[in-house]
Amino acid sequence: PSSELEPEPVHLLGMGGSSDGNSKKKYFGGRRGPPVPILKETLKRDPDRPVSIGFNEEVTVLPIPMRDEYSERIRGRLWSNAEEIHENAARNSVEFASEGWDWRNVCEDDDMYVCSVSNELIHPVHYQQGGYY
Repeated sequence: PSSELEPEPVHLLGMGGSSDGNSKKKYFGGRRGPPVPILKETLKRDPDRPVSIGFNEEVTVLPIPMRDEYSERIRGRLWSNAEEIHENAARNSVEFASEGWDWRNVCEDDDMYVCSVSNELIHPVHYQQGGYY
């Protein structure tokens, strides 16, 4: 037997969801069709086959929207554009080069500086070069 769950994470992401007037039923809505209820279902498996590892028998099913179903605002937060990808690749190259191109030498979070304004972690190589990249 399925029971409907509250899709609060969907609302927190700003993707919407609507109530059908009954406060106990919440739905995930999208442009593909009518609202889809979020359900709790029993895991499907062969009962005659021995289980070598364990899984929870009940799982939460949450439909994942297609990329074009997100608003521009959400899309901008989830995916990078070509310019951002290029900037990140250039920054990563500078940082990795400073570590001798060796993954064993990478700077861990504890060794990074923290920006006092944004709380972003900043790789030390940017300060060694005379300023933040």
